[in-house]
Amino acid sequence: MMPTIQINNAQFYYELHGKGQPLVLVSGLAADHQAWLSILQPLIKQYRVLIFDNRGVGRTHDDGIALTIDQMAEDVAALATALGLRNPHFVGHSMGGNIVQRIGVRYPDKIGKLVLLTTSPKWRQAMLLAMKMIATIRENVADPTVAIQSIITWCLGERFLTQPGRYKGFIEMCLANPHPQSLCDYQRQLRALAQFDNRDHLHKIIAPTLVIYGKEDLLTLPAESEYMARQIPTSTLISLESAHIPSLETPAELTQALLTFLA
Repeated sequence: MMPTIQINNAQFYYELHGKGQPLVLVSGLAADHQAWLSILQPLIKQYRVLIFDNRGVGRTHDDGIALTIDQMAEDVAALATALGLRNPHFVGHSMGGNIVQRIGVRYPDKIGKLVLLTTSPKWRQAMLLAMKMIATIRENVADPTVAIQSIITWCLGERFLTQPGRYKGFIEMCLANPHPQSLCDYQRQLRALAQFDNRDHLHKIIAPTLVIYGKEDLLTLPAESEYMARQIPTSTLISLESAHIPSLETPAELTQALLTFLA
């Protein structure tokens, strides 16, 4: 039986791996806990790692309420507490980075270090419109491969896209997901992103924070990460040779960056 726990009127799917200082990995838009599998093994050699499914994705089930990033941040903090993870580090990718930003603002006494991975304090209209177009494609095109191919060009960089095996493998991985996200839940998460604006609160994040951007990222531009790093008093800024999903594109480099910073 897969592990689930009741938190804030939702049944959360989660997995705990490894031993040591707790580390919580928070996934992005449309991504479930499997988004972290490419870098999980090196991390669990040193940390007690929590991976889980946010509301609106994977095997987590809720009542279908309208989502906000603050609600999701409250969920993650409550999940960590319920599982007995004291002062965990948090790594948040994309939408997960929004969640981690709010955790940093709201729970400064309950956290270790923070990592904001290819994320933004407020999403640009170009990005939101691109993601809304994915929803339109899903509504109007029966073949799910078309929507996957559409989003790939936004999320993955040149080195990944020019390797046919990796490109094809990504599509096959998405199609093979036994718990695909529904269109309704995709739209719920996307609306939460559209409402998110943490710019006036970044200075309240006092935990040591690593901001990582991908040099080829079209969804979160380097300038957005540079802005966050300037506003967060205890931040460090680094770049990777990737686009929006370094856990797939440059897993070894991302893992090394995480292990170095969190040590």
